[in-house]
This record gives sequence, structure tokens and C-alpha cells, in this order.
Amino acid sequence: MPTIDVDSGQVWIGDLRHIDPTAQPVPRWTLIGPSPHRIPVSALPVTHNGLACLIAPGSYTVAVETLEYGDSRRIRHATVVPDPHGPLTIVSGVLLFIDPSYIPHWGKFQEGGLYDACCAVTLKHPHYGPAAHGFAIESGWGDGTYPVDPNTYRITFIP
Repeated sequence: MPTIDVDSGQVWIGDLRHIDPTAQPVPRWTLIGPSPHRIPVSALPVTHNGLACLIAPGSYTVAVETLEYGDSRRIRHATVVPDPHGPLTIVSGVLLFIDPSYIPHWGKFQEGGLYDACCAVTLKHPHYGPAAHGFAIESGWGDGTYPVDPNTYRITFIP
């Protein structure tokens, strides 16, 4: 199963169209999907490991499952599911899972950019929700490498 690296303790899930196509960093993407019309890896402008999955355009939400762990609650996994009134709109047909700190033109912590919009969501209860034209979610165990199932659009933080 493909994985993504997380170094900021959070993951952004959203449409490819929200990644600035004029950015020029070195890309290292994996595109997973059944379509014969795959996007070339070199065409995706990001600086680190992310996962792009083919998905039907439409409205979605992110279903989050939590796990009680001692005195705290951890996010076990998150699954993108169709929802006609959902906060996540996919137009490009490509769904991204990425650590938002790897999108250089989104800025760094406390710079007021889209990265800060993700932090504003993941640093307070319930630690997930709509942010930066997509959905931000705190990773279950912080930094690490997490599997993404490209068939079910699920990222798993705690198996």
C-alpha cells in the first residue's frame, strides 16, 4: 500500500487544483488510480512525498474515526466519502493527501498563509475540519509514515 510522510503532525486532503501550478519545486508524487490517463509525476508541483488518487469530480466529506487512548482521543483513520453537501469539492478528478508543510508557497507556521489555516484547525479540538480549500486533519501519532488506500481514499494513522 502506498504511504505518505508526515513531518508537521497533520495531513491536508483536497483537490489538485488548489496546488499552485506555477510553483517550481522538485516533485516527488505518486499517482494511483485505474485511469490510463495518469498525470506525469514531473507535472505535479510539490517538494515531498504526497499521494494523488483519481476520484470522480463531486462533493465529499471526510469521515473520521477516533480511538480512546488513555486520557486522550486519537484519530485512527480518515476516509473521503461522497456527500452532496460536503465541504470538499473535487473538480480536477485528482484527490491529494499531503503534509501541508511540503507545499512551499503555502508558507510556514505563523506566517499567515494557507499552512496556518491548516494549523488553526488541527491545533484545536476536534483536530480536523475544513481548511485551505480542502480538509486538514491531525495525524494520529504525529510525525511518521502513514498508509493511504487509493481504492477507498482512506489514510490510516493507527491500525
